[in-house]
Amino acid sequence: MIPGPDQVIACPSCGALALVFTLTSGNTCGARFWTDGKMLASMLPAPPSVTKCRHCLGYFWVADAKIVGEIAPWEHDSDTIPEEWRRAEPVADLAEAECLEAITLSVARNKDEEMHLKVSAWHAGNDAYREGVDANRDALRLSWEHSPEATDNLERLADLLTESDPDQRLMKAEILRELSRFPEALKLLRSRFPRDYTFLARFIRDLTKKGDPVVREIPSGETG
Repeated sequence: MIPGPDQVIACPSCGALALVFTLTSGNTCGARFWTDGKMLASMLPAPPSVTKCRHCLGYFWVADAKIVGEIAPWEHDSDTIPEEWRRAEPVADLAEAECLEAITLSVARNKDEEMHLKVSAWHAGNDAYREGVDANRDALRLSWEHSPEATDNLERLADLLTESDPDQRLMKAEILRELSRFPEALKLLRSRFPRDYTFLARFIRDLTKKGDPVVREIPSGETG
């Protein structure tokens, strides 16, 4: 991974500055993949698409923010960089509650943005499990339950997905599994998928048959 310059952006609402990291190059070596579609790749990090301003607390799409400058990796302590640029903090990913709040506040302006926020909320909610693996995994599985707000988000996301598209059909099946709606998930998983989806569909189907509602890591080397 080779970092690129940090972009200095201004909040569209209040003008407060924040930093967005960029990459010159990256790769997926050592990446981990999960049944909810999230990829964790330390060598290919990605900045958030939507964030919350630390000053006015408003939500905004990073792509909408004006870029006021750039700071090269070796320039952060340079006297040639404006002090307010150096004080700027990196944009942060939204927590589950923040994603859900952004949805409620109609931050999404179209279906694609709505789906992005809903998927982000889903992934953020599952992060507690991803971070509590190994020793606490079995205990966490027994207590796993989505909040009412998260459940409503998943149900609405499932309604937005198109079953004729294999990607979205598999995503919907995973959502139904995590909602413990196992018969409905199995019905989708028993439909025909393209060859590239065979392993993942079978993996999620096996979890569904076991009555397992928890997001799971996909075995290494088996992402398609």
